[in-house]
Amino acid sequence: MIVKCRMMRMNDIIRYITVFIFFVFNSFFSWGQVIEQPIPNNPEEVYSLPLVPNRCQTVQARAEYVLSHYWDGYNFSPISVQKFQSVSEQCLVNYLDLLSHFPDFAKQSILNFLAKLRSHNLVVYRFYMNLLESYLYDPSSPMHNESLYIPFLQDFTKDSKVTKLEKQRYVFQLEVAMRNQPGCKATNFIYTLMDGTQHALYDLKGKYTLLYINNPDCKNCQNVKRIFMQKAFSSLFKNGKVTLLSLFPDPELDIWEKALKNNYFPNYWIVAYDQESYISENNLYDLRRMPTMYLLDKNKKVILKDASISEIESYLRLKSII
Repeated sequence: MIVKCRMMRMNDIIRYITVFIFFVFNSFFSWGQVIEQPIPNNPEEVYSLPLVPNRCQTVQARAEYVLSHYWDGYNFSPISVQKFQSVSEQCLVNYLDLLSHFPDFAKQSILNFLAKLRSHNLVVYRFYMNLLESYLYDPSSPMHNESLYIPFLQDFTKDSKVTKLEKQRYVFQLEVAMRNQPGCKATNFIYTLMDGTQHALYDLKGKYTLLYINNPDCKNCQNVKRIFMQKAFSSLFKNGKVTLLSLFPDPELDIWEKALKNNYFPNYWIVAYDQESYISENNLYDLRRMPTMYLLDKNKKVILKDASISEIESYLRLKSII
């Protein structure tokens, strides 16, 4: 009798465990809606470019088709990012380069890509999350591009696959990326001149303002300064076609004062510093890269954000300023 009761209890336990396992696995696959793909055996099986139909005759039409179907030929198996990591990474590099050349098709293409990532293995999802941050958000990356990164950030900050800690990081990155976007009015701030007087960014007059946030000890800043001293740029600053505001953002004011004594700054620049490092303390501008340059119009709307010398020069030539 005792043995029989024990057997009944054991059968109940087994039945409960079976039901529990069923619900766990059912929940797992329903939550992720994971789509399994065949395991690639060689690099050639990781990715194949979409074949563009003959009806797409123009460059724009062909680009739109490729971007719409770019990830159709990618094998989203975890092996693709574990064993064939370089191939998967190159797929993303080529994709981002294509997006940068055809921004009109970027948003929908990115949404398609994110939908595919969500429907496949979490390993692949995290692999591309990390790569996107490295390529698009890191200021030292040659592919640094906030405009492309923003749609990804908007998705990462809402996705249930992202951990709470990761989400906090992405929320911060999104806030920084959304500030001072081209077409929006630049964030106003107060700057202090060498004589101690203070003025606001919005008080500056002129058709164009170049906000040049720099540190004289920074080698990149020194290289940019040498270019600004050349005739093409120096004449713009001298004749007032472009107002250059050179702003020192760091708390080590002795660096800035030493540069002043050594006549580092031309007298036709507006040379100032950020008292109490208000800009960096409040993340008003993204200062992860030095120098940081913003080209503003007469109403202080951002034309170019975190721009390179070549981007600034190209724009000014386009407008026949240079």
